[in-house]
Amino acid sequence: MKKLGLIILVSVIFLGLTSCIVRDDTATYKKEKKQITEEIIGIEVNDYSCNIQILSEDVEKVEIEFPNSEDNDLYAFEVVDNILKMDKRSTTVNLEENNVIIKLPLKKYDIISVVTTNGNIELNNTDATVYRCETQNGNINGRIRGEKEEYEIAVEAENGNSNLKDDLNNREKKIEMKTQNGNIDIGFLGTD
Repeated sequence: MKKLGLIILVSVIFLGLTSCIVRDDTATYKKEKKQITEEIIGIEVNDYSCNIQILSEDVEKVEIEFPNSEDNDLYAFEVVDNILKMDKRSTTVNLEENNVIIKLPLKKYDIISVVTTNGNIELNNTDATVYRCETQNGNINGRIRGEKEEYEIAVEAENGNSNLKDDLNNREKKIEMKTQNGNIDIGFLGTD
């Protein structure tokens, strides 16, 4: 009986210590804004547990609004060959406002790529030659510039629905979208 009690006690202590290591309830977060001064021709976002919204607006430079820790930076930003790369470096715990908003100047981009795990991806008024969007648990939606017929389309909504169907005709413009548990709803705004 003593052995059973000792095993239970050790298990409780171990689980308690493990949860203290995994949890980060003491971190405090703030909304931060960043402006990218370099001229960019594309954007690649790698994130997890965040909603990502990308919009083209009447702005001079790329503007990013994102949650950040007061203790250390959650994101790394880098421009390589005029492609803005935004990578999340650490998780966020107990964060109510877990959204990233990226405002792009109104122009055509070579690529807009967004990968996240648990979050929605929204595109508004964007114009790109290649769209790559992937989320495990979230929806992909929005309205993009151009005509549907201009794009080669490959979509997968494993446990959801998509208003787009695969159209694998070899075209210069490409849409690749995938969600495991969510829906895909992309509309086309036409051309100017």
